[in-house]
Amino acid sequence: MPATIYVPSSRPEPPSSASGHILTQSSSTATNASKSDSTLRTVDALVRQRAISYPQDHIVSYPKSGIDFIDYNLRELDVFAWRAANRYAQYIPARKTSAEKPRVVALLGLSNFEYLITLLALTKLGHTVLLVSTRITVEAVESLINATSAATIIADKRHSNTAKQVQGLVPSLQLLDIVDRAVFEYSIEAHGDTQLDSQLDAEIETQNIAFIIHSSGKPSGAIF
Repeated sequence: MPATIYVPSSRPEPPSSASGHILTQSSSTATNASKSDSTLRTVDALVRQRAISYPQDHIVSYPKSGIDFIDYNLRELDVFAWRAANRYAQYIPARKTSAEKPRVVALLGLSNFEYLITLLALTKLGHTVLLVSTRITVEAVESLINATSAATIIADKRHSNTAKQVQGLVPSLQLLDIVDRAVFEYSIEAHGDTQLDSQLDAEIETQNIAFIIHSSGKPSGAIF
């Protein structure tokens, strides 16, 4: 749903049972903030830089109910993606070196907030994201998986059956559920270093594909 009208609203605290990585204030924050845009080589580097330079700037709004929207700033977007990335890394770890070919991860689901955070989380891990149209057939999804050599598909609940059918046609395909908002959407105590790919060579990474976008209205996708 397009975020055209929004009303600021508060977000819930994390559940008492929530666990995971803790983000602490980084001493390099001031240094990173002074970096020129010319040094940025990846999508994640751009997101992290903007989050440091303009942490409170409103970047996206998402509907809560009716015309009640929640505003999110750049710092939240970056930290939420970091939290989600740590969860996904349990199943699809970050690449260890730039010599390792990026994994293609298919993303099948509604274009909601979880979808956006997942997309950014996967870029933090150094993987390529294949955005699959929800309007195409199982056979068409299978074709895209094979054409791009995708190793993993992440699907939301509404499209999990489609993903399972595709997995039945491609047995080697890893199937994961899209991360739940409770995993990443809770208060931020500190905004430290959210980089998860420091082991990679930025100059090499800039040559890799970040997104493969497929549209049901075109015979082929676009790569970025």
